[in-house]
Amino acid sequence: MEVPDKRDVIFALLTFAIGAAVASPALKYGWNEFPSGADARGHMTKVWMLERFWSMGDYPYPKWSEYWYCGYPFLWYYPPGVYFLSAAISKALGIDVLTSWKWVIWFFYALAGPAVYAAARLLGASPVGALAAGILYQTAYNHIEITFTEGRIPTVAAVPFLVLVIPLTMALFERPWRRLRYAGVLSLALAATLLMHHGSGAAAVALIGFYVLVRGLNAVTSAVVKDRYPELVEDLPGFVWNPVAVALGLAITAWWLYPALHYDTYSYTTKPKWWIHMSSVHEPWEVFVPYYWKTRYCKYVGAVQVALGVTGVLLGLKRRFRAFLPIALTFLIAYIVSMDHVPPLTHEMMKVGFEPKWALMFTAPLLCAVAGLAVDAMRRKGLPWILLAGLLVAATGVDAYEGMKYAYRPVHYTKAELAGLEYVAHHAGRWDRVATIGYRAMWGMEPYITGKPAVFGWFREGTPIRTAIIEYKRAFKRNDIVDALKIGSVLGVKYLVVDARHKPYAKWTVASLHRLGVHPVARFRYVRVYRFHPHLGYELVDGVKSVFLGGKYAYMRFCMLADFSPRVCPAYAFTSDPSCRLVRTVHPEVVVKSHPPIRQREIKLLKRYGVREIIVLDREATGVTEKVVDGVRVVRCRPVDAVQMLPKRRVKPVHVTVEHGRFRVDGSGYVWVSVPYFPLWEPERGVRVGGIANMLLLKVPGPTWVRFEWKPSVGLWALSCAALVISTAAAFSRRR
Repeated sequence: MEVPDKRDVIFALLTFAIGAAVASPALKYGWNEFPSGADARGHMTKVWMLERFWSMGDYPYPKWSEYWYCGYPFLWYYPPGVYFLSAAISKALGIDVLTSWKWVIWFFYALAGPAVYAAARLLGASPVGALAAGILYQTAYNHIEITFTEGRIPTVAAVPFLVLVIPLTMALFERPWRRLRYAGVLSLALAATLLMHHGSGAAAVALIGFYVLVRGLNAVTSAVVKDRYPELVEDLPGFVWNPVAVALGLAITAWWLYPALHYDTYSYTTKPKWWIHMSSVHEPWEVFVPYYWKTRYCKYVGAVQVALGVTGVLLGLKRRFRAFLPIALTFLIAYIVSMDHVPPLTHEMMKVGFEPKWALMFTAPLLCAVAGLAVDAMRRKGLPWILLAGLLVAATGVDAYEGMKYAYRPVHYTKAELAGLEYVAHHAGRWDRVATIGYRAMWGMEPYITGKPAVFGWFREGTPIRTAIIEYKRAFKRNDIVDALKIGSVLGVKYLVVDARHKPYAKWTVASLHRLGVHPVARFRYVRVYRFHPHLGYELVDGVKSVFLGGKYAYMRFCMLADFSPRVCPAYAFTSDPSCRLVRTVHPEVVVKSHPPIRQREIKLLKRYGVREIIVLDREATGVTEKVVDGVRVVRCRPVDAVQMLPKRRVKPVHVTVEHGRFRVDGSGYVWVSVPYFPLWEPERGVRVGGIANMLLLKVPGPTWVRFEWKPSVGLWALSCAALVISTAAAFSRRR
């Protein structure tokens, strides 16, 4: 497809119109036609946060948000593309973020059709076959479920660009007369994918690399074994152009990608085993048998889509083996990865937070594009149009109808629920933290409703405090109200809103708080509003007593055992190096090491800094063992025993004033502040010396303002702009 003819334009617009019709309920104003998926509401709250910060004068790229997780690096780890577009529409047209967000959802859902159409044409389908491919994806249950039932809007926004990656990669091998143009378009598509959704961007890079690798191995094997050297020579330019396109695409996103990767240490990414299991395909036929609609979780791609897609792959292998072998292997590997019977993969997925069903989400658009080849073959075989139309109607009429049953779910707020939130909105200070229990319809939307910071958010990216929050929620659900209140105090919760209408643990919470003598400040039928007086800052009267050296997840687990108490928890060095700056600065009495063994030279080094005792954590330990090395006591024990050995501190509460992107602490010396640790917090006076998952450790001479300082790299921005100009020029070039 060099220059789209009139029929290409008409058919592409037709696929857009079909998608627009399927997603049209999203254009109705109000919550009753909002995507039922909880993710959609959480994503919309990010748009609200971005627009709010712009209104405060923090633009164009705010980095810190106080509205979720007691504060976290806003848009640092999650690509900003779809949020910027929605917030810009809201700001430019003067409409509320709910309306702009729904427009964006509708647009990107519909845009997937023309993108799949273009991908099918690049793969070699006729206009009619490509039209069928676009219709197949626009009505695919998988597409509907990603968008509406789950509300993964950034993923949906990435699909129109992701689906073009493999066809463009193939074109750089197959179509030498337009390599410069295809390289430019591929780099732009890759950059757009990355800036819409990080997972889709990583998948795009992996798909390109895998395609080039498989094609290269096949070409070399054919040349050596079958003496097909001309084929290898023909493919050589493709092995050069594809890496160049990938490099340009990554360079375009360097302004965002480099900081995200550089500060990945401070982000939460893992997922539990039960989540990986839930997100896996449990039966081989679950992907294409309609009965499994009820399983949801984006596992059912579509019966017609899979049948035609597999047929298209087989036809491609028969006609152009070199070109379609990597695509066939991609689908096979995606299918295997999505299964729940690959333990080594499960372990790796847990570490990086990858959900198995993503393999299906990322390849379903390409599968529909390949299906266009099967439709063409049916037409050439003389298959009656009525039968061909019947297959498409089966996809559109059955899958789409069933999928849309779950697409929209009314978000009801009762008068009592709204009254409780409105009370908080009127009585809480601008930066007072709010938590909710028992609310079914919130899903991370507390800031949008109340305008106040919420302890509970929805997304994991860039949220090192998430473990503490999960423990907080579990404490309520375990009916362990005393522990819940302790952790709530650590998180700095000012107002707690409890909806005791449905959830048993919420009802139990109300009764338990009453027994503890904690009474609501406001009642609205079954909704209770409680007010607490948390301390956001603690001055360590006797200095820092202990420091933790080791992995961040081991540290989080250790702090959970210590109830995240500033009287007990050690400062975190974010390293296993005993010569780190934190140890040299604070001269602790005790150092906790997360991994045995500890070498003698490390003991000597720590002794030089004043350390008198080293506690080595060993989960397999059956008891407490100790020895003295060079005058330093070395103890090996389980983490739960180590907590009891930590030296207790004397702490004094100090006042902390929170504002956007900065706070003032009125203490002196070493001070803990209930703001999640991140290395870019910089005091005006004094030094930042360390942190804990939900606290920042400062050394200040007196009352001090602390700001979140992020200075964008001029070099990165120059690199991104230069790469964008080069890619755009190449994409519109008429030269080879």
